[in-house]
Amino acid sequence: MKKYILFLWLSLPVFWAYFHYGEGQKYLLQDRIAELKQEADLANEKGEWQEALTIYDKALDLIEKQDLDKELAALRLAKSKIYLNNKQIVKATEEVESLMEMIYDKEIQLNQEEKNKVRASLGHSLYYTAWHMRREGVAKQYWKQELESARQHLRFLAEGSPSNHVQLYNLQAAIAMGRMDRKTLNLEALPEKDSGRGSQGVGAGRGAVGQQAGQGQGEGSGEGLGEGEGQEDARGSGLGERPEGSGS
Repeated sequence: MKKYILFLWLSLPVFWAYFHYGEGQKYLLQDRIAELKQEADLANEKGEWQEALTIYDKALDLIEKQDLDKELAALRLAKSKIYLNNKQIVKATEEVESLMEMIYDKEIQLNQEEKNKVRASLGHSLYYTAWHMRREGVAKQYWKQELESARQHLRFLAEGSPSNHVQLYNLQAAIAMGRMDRKTLNLEALPEKDSGRGSQGVGAGRGAVGQQAGQGQGEGSGEGLGEGEGQEDARGSGLGERPEGSGS
């Protein structure tokens, strides 16, 4: 018994060193990142969004070269939402696109629920990117590319969770927006939150410089989105509402 107690006593420094220099450091880092995210979230709620972005970036710097993929995704989604609510929808979309590329390239490992959050956020952001581009008069070939990408992400989510009515509703909203004529769309007021409201130069920011309606292919009217979706106008169908939530 004494030998057993002595062994445990002599082993304590080994266990302490393992925790302090190994897993313990990871736990401490996770706690620090959580503190910074909470601080940034609070700054954002106060309207201090530039300060919030700075703090999010500080937390992301701590994650670099660490196996903290879930924390990295949460921080980048939070940054995207700040851009979305501060008239910078192009940056918001690029932030989530980059995160989605990391998932595709297996640079980060997330569970399915976390991947779905990223996909939902990207579908939401692409939807409103297309909406802004249409309002700016960007040629159909450009805004439809954004909207089709949004539809594909939203369709993936809807098919993966057929009982989730929100996901189905968001998919229907994307289809409806493609069918809506531009005049009707311009009469629709964008939501104050999570829509990129007030963003300028979205078409240019997405590489559609000089492609205004009437040039090239121009802006379509009442056209369907994707194959097999039909050509009827979506007005009055209940599908013209915008997606719910941003997935983040």
